[in-house]
Amino acid sequence: MNKRRVYRRNGNVITRCIAGETILVPVSGQLADMRRLYSLNRVAEYIWERIDGEAELAVVRQEILDRFEVDEAKADGEIQAFVDSLLAAGLIHEVS
Repeated sequence: MNKRRVYRRNGNVITRCIAGETILVPVSGQLADMRRLYSLNRVAEYIWERIDGEAELAVVRQEILDRFEVDEAKADGEIQAFVDSLLAAGLIHEVS
């Protein structure tokens, strides 16, 4: 994981909290395709909120380690997997 990278959310995603669950809804492409809805757990929700075009992954990583009960290796793997899935889906893009 390159911790110096910074990402920004694309403007084509709506975030909704429904019954205590945070869901990402892409508003471009095939809206009827339910496979394009993303349900986030608490850590993923936190990462999503911090993808603001300013925070380096290193900062987000440290905040996760401070706020959630997770070891460094697991945090690194989950952050990278989540970021990779967002990039693959076109929901975020790299700023630097």
